[in-house]
Formats: sequence, structure tokens, C-alpha cells
Amino acid sequence: MWPDAPELREAWNAPGVRRLALEVVLFHMDRAWTEHLGRMAAEREGIHLRVLGRQNPLDEFTALAARDFQGIRAEVEEAVRRILEEAPEDAAGLADLGLRRPSSTWTYMVTDNPFGSEADRVVEFLGRAVRGGGPPAVTYV
Repeated sequence: MWPDAPELREAWNAPGVRRLALEVVLFHMDRAWTEHLGRMAAEREGIHLRVLGRQNPLDEFTALAARDFQGIRAEVEEAVRRILEEAPEDAAGLADLGLRRPSSTWTYMVTDNPFGSEADRVVEFLGRAVRGGGPPAVTYV
């Protein structure tokens, strides 16, 4: 992680502080991943419009996600390096470093096309045609 600073690596590999270093790495990995998911959620809002340009929304979203994901490692390494270089010697936990874990976690679900596939649209069209073009009948029991 720090090829130019072996003394820092040795200091943070000591048994007493290794756990703290690992917590910092996991903290920044979690933060970077959460930000990545947030960017992807924002991108997802309009990705379905790619259908209008005869593009496959799933392929486009996958390409965007892969490009965004490429920078996560360097971002995490830089953040961890900065924190560990500035950390006081008596730091025992994330709170001592001014870091606070999030109180909740978000989960995102991605669908390739909110309008459904062409087959889904054909089946829906045929179903409406068979029903006479109106909404499905509702039966009250």
C-alpha cells in the first residue's frame, strides 16, 4: 500500500495497532462503496432513457458502474494513508481518529429496464387486446 514508506508499514503492522489499521481500511472501503452505490443509484434514475437511443440500458449501466468502480481502490488507499499518517500514537479506535461509522446501511437493487423487455411489452399488449383494451376486470367477493 505504501511502497515509499516502509517505516509507516512497520509501525502500523505492530500487533497493538494492526487492528486499528484494519478498522480504518474497512471504514474507508465501506464509505467508498456507499458513495459508489449512491452514484449508481443516481445514474439508475435515467438509465432507462437509453432505450430511446437504441442502447441496451443494462450494458450502459454496467459500463458506467465499471468505470466508476475503477477509482475506488486508489481513493481508499489515499484516504487510509492520510488518516494513518496523521493518527496520534495513542489512538485506540475510530473515534480517536475522528471517524464515525454510519448508523444505517442502504441496499440498492438494479433492474435493466423499468419498462420490461420487448417480450414483456408484447405480452402486455396482447393481454390488453384480448381483454378488449381496458383494464383487467376486478371481481369483489
